[in-house]
Amino acid sequence: MGVKLKARAYSDIGLYRKKNEDNYLMMKNYLPQEHRITTKKIRANIDKPCLFAVCDGMGGTLYGDTSSFLAVQSLYENFKIVCSLVNKPNRENIKKILDSVNEDICSFSKSKQIELGSTIALLYVDEKEIIVSNIGDSRIYKLYCGKMEQLSKDHNQAYFMYESGMITKEEMKNHRGRHHLTQYLGIKSDEMIIDPYIQCMNHDEGKVIFLICSDGLVETLDDEVIKYILEQKISLKKKSKMLVKSAIKHGSKDNVTALLVEIIKK
Repeated sequence: MGVKLKARAYSDIGLYRKKNEDNYLMMKNYLPQEHRITTKKIRANIDKPCLFAVCDGMGGTLYGDTSSFLAVQSLYENFKIVCSLVNKPNRENIKKILDSVNEDICSFSKSKQIELGSTIALLYVDEKEIIVSNIGDSRIYKLYCGKMEQLSKDHNQAYFMYESGMITKEEMKNHRGRHHLTQYLGIKSDEMIIDPYIQCMNHDEGKVIFLICSDGLVETLDDEVIKYILEQKISLKKKSKMLVKSAIKHGSKDNVTALLVEIIKK
């Protein structure tokens, strides 16, 4: 009996951007601020809490790469602090960590007098539990027993309108409001209190694949294509690269990042 994990990430600047404003965290590894195309891998038995995340610096600011770098850096540092105080972080701990990350970004923004903003989608794993959380429109998918579902919640105007019954799910996919975030890391507390989406779950028996990705991937790949690639009998390395390169090939105008986490419980 036990839980084993392996992960692989692939990030590409794409064809249209001058900087890669995506960043990701794999355990204790994150990317330097200036990067174009990167890949990393992790393999481990789960004997201590593991954390993975993708952050997408907002393109509406001049410092998107700074925003996502600060987000993953602060996430890792605050996660370490929490793990030193509690054996296993829970839902409340994850919320406090994200509050601290938001405060760190706001403080840096104020000290440098620059505008910063980043999305975040994270996956926490220990031997008993899995927690997913997000702020913004970076997504988390789960593939298990032939079924794929989106676990994250898009924090943008299009999803808000869909949730409110103003537009259909099909209309939401191409609505211009999908580019307008309703919350993100970097919002000052006097403007809005961030409310991250958080979901907790137990491990499933057998193999589960989680995909954490920036919106540059889902901009041109629909769920059926993503599921098809995830179900291929190839390595995580090839899957992550195929997802990213397919999004770029089909016209994604953004940076594209895919982080895959495969968990096997026996």
